[in-house]
This record gives sequence, C-alpha cells and structure tokens, in this order.
Amino acid sequence: MTESRGDLLVTGGWTVDMVAALPGRPRYELVDGWLMLVDRPPVFQFPLVELMRALDEHCPPELMPVHRVPLEVDERSQPCPDVVVLKEGRLDRCPVPIEDAVLIGEILPPDWHFRDLQSKERLYARAGVPLYWLLDRSEPAGFTLMVFRLEANGRYDLVESTHGTFTTTEPYPITLDLPTLTAMWRKRWERIRSVN
Repeated sequence: MTESRGDLLVTGGWTVDMVAALPGRPRYELVDGWLMLVDRPPVFQFPLVELMRALDEHCPPELMPVHRVPLEVDERSQPCPDVVVLKEGRLDRCPVPIEDAVLIGEILPPDWHFRDLQSKERLYARAGVPLYWLLDRSEPAGFTLMVFRLEANGRYDLVESTHGTFTTTEPYPITLDLPTLTAMWRKRWERIRSVN
C-alpha cells in the first residue's frame, strides 16, 4: 500500500525522487525523509546577503561560497542550506555532493523548529561537513553567530558563540561584523514597518 501525501507529512517518508515528481517543484529541503518548504519573505534574505559578502571577501580560488544550493546526500536527504562554501570540483552539478562542502551556514528563521535544527545538525555531521554556522536574530542582543566544528567522534562541538565581531581563519580568513549587521537589520525593519 502506498502512503498518501498527507501520510508522508506525518511519517517523514519522502524520498528525493518523490519530491522531484511533485508538480510545480516547490523550493524545499529534504532531511531524513521530512519535507520542509524554504520560501521566506524577502526581508529575511537581508542577513543572507551580508553573510555571503563576508564569506566571499577573502575566499581562495579553490573554494566558492554559494547560497541555497541543493546538496546530494542520499535518497532521503537533500538539504538546501542558506549558505555553503564548496570546493570548486563539481560546481556544474545540481545537486552538489555534500562531501564538497567545507562550511554550511544556516540563518534561523523566526518560525524555526528545534527538531529541524537537530535533524540538520545530525545530517551535516554524519556527512562529514567540517564547519557548521548558525546565525540567529534575537532581541535585545541582535544577531548571534554560533560556530560548530566537527570533532573526531563525528559530532559538532560549539567552539564560539558571539554577537560581537567574529573573525576566523577556518576555512580561510573571514570577518563578520555582527553589531553592524544588527544595526542595518533594525534600520531596514523600521523602514518596512513604517511603510505598512
């Protein structure tokens, strides 16, 4: 007996091939059989643009930061993270094999679910992605960056959490000015609210 689409939403029984056959091809992520739609209002793309600028500034030629590209994992998982730094070997493919990712960054949406966060973290660790970043916006601190590094035990360890200026040399020199990002976000948000 085949499961209905409604049953699949409850059981997490989706596969990459099943989603590819959907009419209209919605923007989605597939994590361990769970289908998650990834469409978000334009205002929430602002931090993504700024994060991409920071990742692109000193990126060496053998790597490339990209945003929202599907990653090939297995038949039940095809995540589409907000940002990925990829090795340049197979950039002409879609989806890109997850083993080409050296850093994955996710911007937590206001409606994120802890289950989704845990599922993705386990998936990325299982796939061997060395670095995993989470960018979260909460008040009054503003944007906070949490940096995780894959350890020998196959799990991520939180190595830094900051809402100040973040600098690193992994996987290459990157600086992300979180106070400026927060100030820019607040200014844009006030402008949007004043129009509505």
